[in-house]
Order: sequence, then structure tokens, then C-alpha cells
Amino acid sequence: MLYTRGNWRDFDLWNASGNPGWSYKEVLPYFIRAEDANLRDFQHNGYHGKRGYLSVEYSPYRTLLAPAFVKSAQQTGLPYIDYNSRDQLGVSYFQFTTRRGLRWSAARGLLNPIKRRKNLHVLSGAWATKVLIDESSNKAYGVEYTRNKRTFTALAKREVILSAGAFGSAKLLMLSGIGPRKHLKELGIKRIKSLPVGETLYEHPGAIGPVFTVSKPIDKNINFESLITVPNVISYVFGKGPFTSAFCEAVAYVKTPYSPYSDPDWPDVELIQVALQLGDDPTLGGQNFFRVKSSILNNYFRPLYNTRAFMYLPMLMHTRTKGSMKLKSINPYDHPDFKYQYFEDDRDLKAIAHGILTAINITAQKPFRDLGVKLYTVPLPGCESFKFNSFDYWQCYVRVLTTTYYHYIATTKMGPASDPTAVVDARLRVHGVKNLRVADVGIVPTAPSGHISAIAYMIGEKAADMIKRDNYLD
Repeated sequence: MLYTRGNWRDFDLWNASGNPGWSYKEVLPYFIRAEDANLRDFQHNGYHGKRGYLSVEYSPYRTLLAPAFVKSAQQTGLPYIDYNSRDQLGVSYFQFTTRRGLRWSAARGLLNPIKRRKNLHVLSGAWATKVLIDESSNKAYGVEYTRNKRTFTALAKREVILSAGAFGSAKLLMLSGIGPRKHLKELGIKRIKSLPVGETLYEHPGAIGPVFTVSKPIDKNINFESLITVPNVISYVFGKGPFTSAFCEAVAYVKTPYSPYSDPDWPDVELIQVALQLGDDPTLGGQNFFRVKSSILNNYFRPLYNTRAFMYLPMLMHTRTKGSMKLKSINPYDHPDFKYQYFEDDRDLKAIAHGILTAINITAQKPFRDLGVKLYTVPLPGCESFKFNSFDYWQCYVRVLTTTYYHYIATTKMGPASDPTAVVDARLRVHGVKNLRVADVGIVPTAPSGHISAIAYMIGEKAADMIKRDNYLD
């Protein structure tokens, strides 16, 4: 639900890397086209749309921590910004793909209004297993899929378009004989086209914390148990109250000395202010999402259960580490294997630790002090040997509480034919295979400065235009 497009420099870099048509100036209209924005202070700044299917708004509910964070960040020198405009270095309240606090998904906003069209057929409960390709012409002509334990074939008049995500599309390509020559040979898959599918994988690593306590009573709830009341449930029905919050309330984009980009206005760390801490969730949903060990949850976070506490989630946007993914087997139902050596380059680790120290500095400002906010000083298990609050301590902390944000990209990387790491061209066509296109975040060539859902919508909008033009349908 967090709606962040990235930095304009991300897209200009894509364009400069041999992908014409993907500069910021050229992709901005697609972001705007998708939006139905209701943002009050930034509604008319020229960067937001009002006629699209994707509802974008602020949360109807904020704790007092959110304005304290925004004001405190401003006191450290960060400007108040619309991070979805050209200015990203700064602080702001989060923009969400919600309507009156309810998740506004692609299915709700885009599919539901058109699902009865005669030229649209959505098949649920089906599993694509292979792209059908004519070996004599290297032309895709359909897809093989299974449903109710039976195998079927869907034929394409013009193109086969894969939109199965960074892992799903790459897996389908390799199962269909498009991928690294050596890997296909190892699995006994007949090679149609040798391409570096899955050999590039980028992600946004981060950490869970730091954690802060709040000593003074405040007039809004910030712990899970106190939220579960009849009035709060009734408020939710009317699009109000704490259950309309995603609990990620505000965000700051900061620059660290460890960024791979020298531009001082190109941030590399996102600091997410969260109105709860991990131990406040009795359902263990947060533990499962972040993959936290039970011993860490019980000994570090749980002691703060049902108290006033909150945390930050620092996210590294420009990692220097590159991962990869491969097929586990030729079974299309098997999940792929992927390898990602987090912090193989220790500058990634240092950047997140620096981001944590930035968050601590923000939280030391007067708006937070007025709420009685203090850093949680219990040492994290496994890091007791380091001096608390030192740079080395926070590097240890990041290693112990490393998390993923599930922003996997670049497995079917976009780039020119001369790029040995590219799988699709600038029009998202698979190199060397006719009538086959990929339209999802797997084509994103470099890690963007933000989350990836907004970029996925933009790719879909731009791909639709390219498909129409290439097939003489417009």
C-alpha cells in the first residue's frame, strides 16, 4: 500500500543505459495516468493525477508520533516534500494506495470495473507451466497451463505477455528453454535461446529497528492491544479510526556517505516511521513477515508488549550487492532457488547503520522529547559485546535483524542487445524471441529509490501503449 515512485534520477539512469523511452520525463505521464489522488497539500503541483483507477491518499488516521517525526526531521535540516515529485531528499507523510483507509488494489481499481467486458477472460485456479515457442522461427505462439489437474493450451493471435513477477516470469522463461545455457543443460531443458535470465537480482535489504519508548500519555493509541475496541471497529466501518492506518505513518529519505551515487540529492536510505513495535503484534504476523527468530522476538521485543513503544524500518535503496535465481528443478510447481549475499559489500551494511543513527538523531529533537520518547537501551541479543549506540553496535544490530522488503527485481532485466546482462529490450520484448514480452518489475534494471508497486503500475501502463503501437491497434 505504500506508494513511492522512486527518484527521477532512477529513470534517467535507465534511459542512459540504453533504454530509450524510460527517462523520467517519459514515464511520469504513466504514473499520473494511473492515479486518482487526494493529497490536499500536493494535489495541484503537477505531479499527480485525478482521473485514474488507483486511489492515492494519506492515511485518515495518524498517531501523534507522525507529526513529531515530520517536525523533528525538519529541525535536523530535512525539508518537507512531496517525495513523488522531483524532490525526494526530505521528509513527508506516507502516501497510500487506499480509499478511506481501505486497501485499493489493482483488482479493485482496475479489474473490477471492466471484468464483464467480452474481450477479457480471467481464468482463476490456473498455473502457467510453459511458453510455447516454434523452434524453427523462434516465435512464441501460446502458453501451456494446468487447471484441476488437467493440462491445457492457450494460443496467442499476436503476443504472449508474461506478468508473473520477478521470480515467476523468470521461472517460466527458463522452463520454456530461455535462460543461461549451462543452467538449462544441467536440468536437461532444451535450449531455445541463451539469455541471462535470473543472473541479475536486486533487492532492498533493511533492518527492524531501532525501537523507542514513549513515557508520556498521548491521546492516540500506539499499541496493538489497546486498538481492539468496539468504537474502533465501528470507526473502521466508516473509514475512520486506527484500523484505517497501515501503521507506517511517515517517511524520510536521507543520504549516507556510503551511497554508490555521488549526487548529494539522490538519497540511498528510506527511514519508515512505524507507530508500533514488533512485539505488539500477538498474531505473530509481523514475526513471520520479517522472519525474526522467536528467541529475538521473546527476549528483545516482547518485554515491551502493551507498552507505549514504536520503531523505525530503515531500507537500503541502492545496494551494491547483486543476487541471482535458478530453477530448483524442472517441476513448474517448485519454487525457484535464489541467492542473495546480503552485505557482501560492507558499505551496504554501513549505509543502513548510518541510517539508524540518522533516525536516532531525528528522534532526539524537541517534538519527540515533548512526548517523552527515549531510545530503547536493552542490548540486542548477540550484540552485547559492542558499546551500545556505537556505529559498530548498529552494524551488529543490522546483521542480527536483517530483513527483506520483498522488492525483488531485474531477473529479466531490460537493456539493449549489446548488454550481456539484458533479457528484454526497451519495448520489453525478449531478445531473440518473437512475439514474447515481459511486463512486470523483473525488467527493472537497477534498484529504484523506493518501493516497487507504483513502478509496477507504471510499467503496466507503458507496456499497454507499446503493445498497442507494435500491433497497429491504436
